[in-house]
Amino acid sequence: MNFISENCPSLNRFDLELALREVLNNAVKHGNQMNPNKNVSFKIHVDQDWLTIEVSDEGFHLDSAKPQDNRLHSFLENGRGFIILRELGFKVELHTELSLIILKYKRRAAPAV
Repeated sequence: MNFISENCPSLNRFDLELALREVLNNAVKHGNQMNPNKNVSFKIHVDQDWLTIEVSDEGFHLDSAKPQDNRLHSFLENGRGFIILRELGFKVELHTELSLIILKYKRRAAPAV
């Protein structure tokens, strides 16, 4: 986590852990259908403008390549993950044909202290 803090100071540790937990849980539960014989992998890349997190699994995600906005159904147990990720400032890209989710967070300078 220090690598992220040093390279993307505008993203706090709690938000990063929440985003990772959300997208990794999604891959295990919805992608791999909780199958312990299937794998989930992720990569983190930082460039001049973006922090990018790629998560892939061995299953399927949503029927649509566009994340659903379930604000009207926020009381439901499932379906809030993409809303949470967007509220944290992440751009969410789904590539269902690759079983891949890409999160992008725009890097900003650290706030003045």
